[in-house]
Amino acid sequence: MICLDVQLYTNNFTLSVSSEHLCEIEQLLEKWLTKRTATKTALQSLVGKLVFVSKCIRQSRVFIARILALLGKVRHNHHHANLTTEFRKDLVWWRRFLWEYNGVSMTNIAQWTSPDEVFSTDACLAGCGGVCDGQYFHVVFPPFISAQTLDISSLELLTIVVALKLWGAR
Repeated sequence: MICLDVQLYTNNFTLSVSSEHLCEIEQLLEKWLTKRTATKTALQSLVGKLVFVSKCIRQSRVFIARILALLGKVRHNHHHANLTTEFRKDLVWWRRFLWEYNGVSMTNIAQWTSPDEVFSTDACLAGCGGVCDGQYFHVVFPPFISAQTLDISSLELLTIVVALKLWGAR
């Protein structure tokens, strides 16, 4: 069983994996680096442990993707998979950065404003609008914006920039 430590520093919470459990994961990785094949069940166990600690190891989730891809190719729990060079590269990353990237800071949300308390914006492909402290705006996008056929994320961001320009000096 791998446990997570939660520590409080000033107004931030830090989630991290304890040193004892980092050692356990490191030993597990060492064993896996020497294996040539593994059953689906064994791969599932490895993935489960890595996914669990990935909540506390920054930038680690991407290094589970190829392991999951390999896992998806094995049909039955007792079948074996050949462990590839790419698989080993991900395990080497985990071994190298497990200790260095341990700890994810979580800002104490008690100091933040509640959602939509400062301002709120929304956009669609045709236009945008926003509201702040009883004031609002809404507008159809001008042709030079519409002609760019921007994705909705870009239009949402543009709307936030407009709101900041209108109300940022408050």
